[in-house]
Order: sequence, then structure tokens, then C-alpha cells
Amino acid sequence: MGIQTNGNKKWHKYYFLSNDKQLGRMTALVPFIQIKPVNQRAIYPSASFGIGLAYNNKPYHRIENHHNQLIGSHLNASIIGGFDLNIKIYSNLHALAGVSFAHFSNGNTKVPNRSINILKLNAGLKYLFNDIAPEYNNHEDFKKYEFSLACGFSVTDRKNGLYKGYHYYDVMLEAARKFNPAMGIGLGLDITFNDADTSNSYYNWYFPEQRIQKGLKIFSQFTFSRLEMLFSFGYELKASPALYDQIILRYKIINSIKFNMLYKSYLLFGDHLSWGVCFTL
Repeated sequence: MGIQTNGNKKWHKYYFLSNDKQLGRMTALVPFIQIKPVNQRAIYPSASFGIGLAYNNKPYHRIENHHNQLIGSHLNASIIGGFDLNIKIYSNLHALAGVSFAHFSNGNTKVPNRSINILKLNAGLKYLFNDIAPEYNNHEDFKKYEFSLACGFSVTDRKNGLYKGYHYYDVMLEAARKFNPAMGIGLGLDITFNDADTSNSYYNWYFPEQRIQKGLKIFSQFTFSRLEMLFSFGYELKASPALYDQIILRYKIINSIKFNMLYKSYLLFGDHLSWGVCFTL
């Protein structure tokens, strides 16, 4: 639960979403992973990270809401991360206090996209319905190696006067080594094509430098039933900047077919948000 500032205090100006009449309200649904010690003592730390979708009810509009210079779309990606200190009250009832960070942006789907960032202090109670981690034996049948092909599509709205929008087409080839049904690491090849008009470099200074971008990456993989999260870092060949990172959310639809959502950035500077499918062998 969060309490939004309303601008009636002097310190509110240092935080985004202080004026909901112009910036609107964000409503987000974010699946996340939580990392905590296996043997939990009376006091123990935990860290969480997740990616999901958020809805802004008052994005930028050149006539109706030109004051919002941060977010230009209703639909956005939401990225959260945080650290908590937990105290056991009873076996499954715990108190917690900590700090968390929330990032909202549309991955350049529409301009403006300066993003909204919120730093929060957390305090509360949580009840664990099942605090027993599943045990996996060495003979359990699961795929130790996975090979995936993922494809994605992104619409980037750069329309501003004479400028035209363009699209991203993503292809990802990945090979993962799983240590157990929940965790694994892997290597991958990323190929991205964009159809941006780079013929006039003076007006189109914000367009990608290359039509075809090729990168090599390493990633960590976390699987929770049908939900899967990948966190990757890569190096893009013949590009500047060359270092990039990806957050990937996948949901198993049927058999080896998964829904795929990708958020790519260059050292936290958002590049694009794409949607597609993933095929796993």
C-alpha cells in the first residue's frame, strides 16, 4: 500500500507523482521474486525484484494535459526492487520494514518518456500461507538444458511535427543450464531490426545509429510454475553505447509456448518495450 503525496508540503516537490491532476495515478500489477535465507532466524533480510504492467490515467496530451512532460502513454512497464528487514512474530506472521524503488516508463512507445521514479519506505505485517520451500531430489525429472527462440515487436511513437514513428523487431536465441526446476543461467544472441528513417541525421538525431543491432548476453533465469523471469546483461557489437541490460517476463501459455515481454535499456536508459512469443525446447 502506498500513500501519494499531494504537493501541500515543501518536501513533496522532490518526489514525482506529487500532483495527480497533471501526472495522474499509476495502478500496477507486478509479479516479483523474493530472495531470502533458507534458514530464517528471528530477524532476517530479504530482497525483491519484479516487472509488470502499469496504467496511468492522465498521460501527456498536447491539448488536454500538456503539463505532463514525463509519461506519454496509458500503458507502461513497471519495475520494482527493494530490501526489507523481517522480524518473526509467530511462525507465519512477520513484521517488515525497508526501502523500495519503483520505475515507470513505456520504453519509448510514446513520447514523452522521461519516466517516473519513486523511492518508498515500507513498513507492515505479512502472513505466509506456506513458508515451506519445496524440496527437489537429485533424481527428479526436469530439463537440465533449455533452448529458446523468442520473437518480439515494438511500436515506437516518435511523431513530432515532421518526424515519423518506427518499429523494433526482436529475435533472441538462448541456451540455459538449469541447476534445479527454479533456477538457471545461460547465454544468448540478440538480433534487433528497426525501420527508423535515418536519412536526415539533423532532424532524426534520436534514432538508433544502426538498423540491425547484434548483441551477446549472459542471463539468470528464475521459474515459478508458469511464470518465468530473466535478467540479462549484454554487449552490443559495433554500437555506442555497447553495454545493455534486459528484463524479460515470460508466462507459459501451453506446452512449450510462452508469452514474452521484454524491456531493454542501455545502463538503465530505456530503449524499447516489446511483446511477443517464446518457443522452448
